[in-house]
Amino acid sequence: MPAFRPTWIFTVPAKTRRLRWSAFGYARSEDQREMAMRSGNLVVAAALAFFAMDALAEFTCKAQQNGWTAPACRSQEVRRLADQVGAASRSLRCEKQQLLELKAIQNAWGREQYACRRNDDSATCTQTSLRAELRYLQETRRCDVNARAIKFASPDAGYVALHPNTYRDAQASVMGQMSVDDCNPGSRSRAGSLRDSGLEHALTVAFSSLPDEKRDFLCNKQPFSDWNGVIKLSEDGKPYLYLTNVLGVELPRSDLQ
Repeated sequence: MPAFRPTWIFTVPAKTRRLRWSAFGYARSEDQREMAMRSGNLVVAAALAFFAMDALAEFTCKAQQNGWTAPACRSQEVRRLADQVGAASRSLRCEKQQLLELKAIQNAWGREQYACRRNDDSATCTQTSLRAELRYLQETRRCDVNARAIKFASPDAGYVALHPNTYRDAQASVMGQMSVDDCNPGSRSRAGSLRDSGLEHALTVAFSSLPDEKRDFLCNKQPFSDWNGVIKLSEDGKPYLYLTNVLGVELPRSDLQ
């Protein structure tokens, strides 16, 4: 997809509980996003965060393609691997829940392959990722994806919720739609949750603090983005994402862990 400059924010009405969408790789403007984060401009940061979201679609090399995969797809080996990954994925026979989890896995690999565009040797980077994905798919029997969890740098929220021990104490950029538990003015609650567009499992969120202006923003916009934090386990073994920032804008620290 050609690069373009976003002029609006991707948000979800407060009454909308599920998000349905088709996601692609968009061009990132790191300089613009960094400026927004430093200035504390959450509206701009959220808009840029959505359009900076890494690819959620399966990596493919199509004829006359001129999007983010084009540089890597000039490699014959990348094209061959991409075709093999697609065939291996289609050969799996999965039940509904297994299919949703497989999609979450493919989403994370797609983001990893999309990130290769910033590598000096994007073809080699993409080949390495595609080979790992192909090996995983070929070794997956009866679509037993739940028994074969993978630690990704940028997983879907529902995938983390399904595999707490895999992500324990991991630094990750988790993809999902943010909801704050208590939107009342003056609330002292620092809890929320993340949901993605596939798996129904929500991931609990704990903010280091949540000033009123940040709370109002998150409650009104419910942005869908990547949220960078540390995944921890509560006393009952359930995972939560500990955030010290909102879309890159730092929050005051507290003793909440």
